[in-house]
Amino acid sequence: MGARISPGFTIIETMLFLAVTGLLVMGVLIGTGSALNRQRYTDSVETFKNLVQTQYAELGSVKNSRSNTWSCDASALPATGGAEIRGQSGCLIVGKYMRIDKGDITIYTVLARKTGTTPDLTDIQTMDTNYTYNVSQDSAENRKMEWGTQIAYASTGIDAKSPTSPRALGILFIRSPESGSIYTFTSSTVPAKIAINSATFKSIINESTNTFPGQGARTICVQSSGLFPTSDMAVAINQSAANSSAVEIQSTDFMQTPEYTSSHGGIGTKC
Repeated sequence: MGARISPGFTIIETMLFLAVTGLLVMGVLIGTGSALNRQRYTDSVETFKNLVQTQYAELGSVKNSRSNTWSCDASALPATGGAEIRGQSGCLIVGKYMRIDKGDITIYTVLARKTGTTPDLTDIQTMDTNYTYNVSQDSAENRKMEWGTQIAYASTGIDAKSPTSPRALGILFIRSPESGSIYTFTSSTVPAKIAINSATFKSIINESTNTFPGQGARTICVQSSGLFPTSDMAVAINQSAANSSAVEIQSTDFMQTPEYTSSHGGIGTKC
């Protein structure tokens, strides 16, 4: 009676099985990693947009924790040794200044002191001519954009430049000391942290000296930095922004559509 031979796999069949299984596992891991990276990128853009929007809420509920020995001098720099009465102080908390340098964000409290009385001016002209502004360095709040992302230029559009060029941007959120109206000014001229002074705000508010209008629409592309999103996105600040609803997330695909370009000088924007 002959020996019974049990059927089995050959070495080649086993190797093929392991190879196919390995490829399937690798595909699952790569797909999961890509989806995770895309979600991280989306979250970082959403967080950045929320941070910009939060500054408008801060203007609506200014927190003043200073003592009555705290004031500011003629240059609106913080000073101590005074005895100003709350509500009657000549030193005003009027806004927030967001300094963004690639992925580093610093937010300052903006102070103002009235230094002039020139009449018959528009609200913005009055803010520019009759007031001096500065920041309290002690108020600096330092943050970083999430997951290694950073702001970048668009490759096409009104504010275009090479996307690989390091980008810095200053955003001033300010409530007029005269009318209470809220304004948003932006500038690509961003001084070093220790060099922020009254001239910084004079140049950003005085639109006649700006190459790019301070109240113009801004498209702030968010560079993925290796997260490989399906489509790059941007945080868009609409022209003459006065509240959080003027800040939106836009995709590169949408910024190429007629709906978008018609409100941006007829030029599509691509991050």
